[in-house]
Amino acid sequence: MALKGKWFTDAFSFLSSLPPASHLWCRHRTLTQPLLEPFYHYLSGPPETRATLHALWQRMAKEMRACTRCVARYHAAKRVYEEEYVEEVVGPVLKTLRRLDEERVGGELKALLGRAGGGSGTAGSAAGASGGGSGAGGAGGAGNGDRGGQALDAERDGPGVICLMFELLMYPYLLEDAEVFALAGPALVLVERHFDLSLTPGQRYPGLYYLMLHPSKDTRAIVYTLAKPLGLFKTAADLRPIDPLLQQCMHALEYDLFDTGIGAGTDTFGGTGTGPGAGAGLGRASAAVNANPSAHGGGGEREGRERPRVVHTKEDMWQGLLTILSLMAPPALDEGVVERYPAFVSIVLNHVGEDTSVFRPALACLRMMLQVTGYKLWLHSAFPPGVVRNTLISQCFNSTHEPTHKLLLDLLPPFLQSVESLETEEFERQRRSILFFLLIQLPNSRNFSTTTIKIARRIAFHLILHSYLLSPPLPPTDCADIWGPPLVGAVKDASLPDPLRLPAVHLAQAILTADAAALTSLALSRAFAGASARGLVSGSDLGPACVPSVFSRALVCPGDAEGGGEGGEGGGGGGGDCRGGDGVVAGGVDASSTGQSCTSSSSSSSSSSISEGLPQDQLDRLAELAAAESDRWQCAPALWVELLERTPPQWLPKPLLRAAVWVAGHFCLSASAAAAAAAVTSAGSKPLVTSSLAVTSSAVVTAALHWRLAPGAGGGGRGAKAGCVNAVVAAAHEEELSVILQRSVSSCLVQIRGANRLKLLTWHASLAEPLIFLLVDSQLGHGS
Repeated sequence: MALKGKWFTDAFSFLSSLPPASHLWCRHRTLTQPLLEPFYHYLSGPPETRATLHALWQRMAKEMRACTRCVARYHAAKRVYEEEYVEEVVGPVLKTLRRLDEERVGGELKALLGRAGGGSGTAGSAAGASGGGSGAGGAGGAGNGDRGGQALDAERDGPGVICLMFELLMYPYLLEDAEVFALAGPALVLVERHFDLSLTPGQRYPGLYYLMLHPSKDTRAIVYTLAKPLGLFKTAADLRPIDPLLQQCMHALEYDLFDTGIGAGTDTFGGTGTGPGAGAGLGRASAAVNANPSAHGGGGEREGRERPRVVHTKEDMWQGLLTILSLMAPPALDEGVVERYPAFVSIVLNHVGEDTSVFRPALACLRMMLQVTGYKLWLHSAFPPGVVRNTLISQCFNSTHEPTHKLLLDLLPPFLQSVESLETEEFERQRRSILFFLLIQLPNSRNFSTTTIKIARRIAFHLILHSYLLSPPLPPTDCADIWGPPLVGAVKDASLPDPLRLPAVHLAQAILTADAAALTSLALSRAFAGASARGLVSGSDLGPACVPSVFSRALVCPGDAEGGGEGGEGGGGGGGDCRGGDGVVAGGVDASSTGQSCTSSSSSSSSSSISEGLPQDQLDRLAELAAAESDRWQCAPALWVELLERTPPQWLPKPLLRAAVWVAGHFCLSASAAAAAAAVTSAGSKPLVTSSLAVTSSAVVTAALHWRLAPGAGGGGRGAKAGCVNAVVAAAHEEELSVILQRSVSSCLVQIRGANRLKLLTWHASLAEPLIFLLVDSQLGHGS
């Protein structure tokens, strides 16, 4: 021991004799690192030893204020002590060093704010928390007291600011101190105001994420701006730098350890203390004391208490945690949070069901997890999907605040999509309940505004369209009585703004395309006795002519279409039979052959957004999927009659007009193909349609033509398996349904021609295909 003591004495003497330019940690790390061990006596050792340690610490602190390399090597040395030595031996040393670091950094923050004249009040109110002892913090504050009010200077203050910010952001344990955390926010705002603040990319700065829980909005905004360029946490392994923060947050959320503003609260980070914004309360002694005070040799007030720890408010923690989660890629959020902390899912769901101050952040967290993790969320949740759905709907009825309604309604699509990968019956049950709420319950409640009702209807139509576009499709025909009448009403309501009417138009367009594809596939399958009839619909045999290529960004040719509609009978090029009784083909052919330039129609009743319709690739894919699922496909014929026959021509959107042309053309194609197959094979196959378009309807189809409003989400006692009266199995009633659809299309085209609305038809080369089919087949004309 005498030899070791002599070595320490000689090392102290050597380092004390070095010139100021020779930094201890930069140039003499091998000597400086072992000298951390005697800091065990810094607070309560012999007076002579304490004086030596104080002098050494003063020099270290001064050098660390100007050199980031010294800062990094000092903290690396502490990490060596933590990892390579027994905790019982080095625990008191590390505890003392941590206290000194917090005092030092807290003092530097106060000095920085004091120099700029922007933080004197904050520094003064927190002065008691520094402990009042010697060290870098006290010296720094005293030395700059007479320079208060001066602006920060890049040459004078730049190195110190860089070192201070570097240490705060790289070693976030310092931010667990109440004083340091409270002062770091205004200091960061001050630095950002005077300097061009940026971070070196390629590494993480854990302190940034700790400061996302700061009560200051300005601080959080700056921190988020600095963190966003660093990129997302891509995997769970990338979360290691902020694992301590996540653990602390989850612990606080699970045990409700928050600052209530009453006084000394439970310490989130292992003791008791006050919140960061408690002002003079920052100086209140913590209830947590040294584990073994006598080990320091008696000591006084300073070694008898600890510095207060940070205790966040519930609102600050939820807001900060939401920001942190938003910076995680799906794998990191799924594996690093949802799987690692399964209690967090239940905590979020509980807060969503309560009207508290953190309702909105909890709702945003739930939305994020639903979108990112999908069905995996239910693997870690103690609540089944039905309970969550009921909670969201109940919250809608419990609130009269329109923005809250919108937040809750926006959560329904990701919720339903997260259930898609579960059992089909579960998905259909949740979808039926949500559609019933959106389209029946909500509009009939006085709790919701007109705007909310329109938004709910738009969301419902998006959900139904998404179901049609799934692979394989899962259209909600089991509850067509719920969404059918509202869909018809939205399509006919030309006064609706485009954002509210467009989902209904898209959905109607998709239904017409899918139903026609399924019915023609069934007809061809019957005609060819199981041959490759579906290829005609999907385009595998006849190419793109047999898939629905109806939409594009095209120009309207009002003059051409009008001239074709009126003069087609004299020179249609195909005879009266080929044009058909409604004259649609003549108008279409003439529009492409007059040679006049195309311009937008000024008389169009629909805006450009309504005119666009669904993307072509979605329609192609939908037709293929519907044809492939034709054996299980269900149709709602009441929709065809309402949309095509009973919609005034001036209210019919362009996408539905083009869909009607496509349906008419492809029914002609399938009829011709079926007739050809019957002639070649002499199999006596029945034609698809008769010349009179009249087929006796069964009781099932007749009942389906009249809406029977749903009395409840469960189908009025019929049950999910019993289905809906307005939905008809296509394979069982293919001929009847085909006749009804063709008759509706024919009636629509006749009305359109009579109202001189063909000039509104947006032209594209893909429209040539169904028009050519109409030219070469006369059955539609005979039937009209």
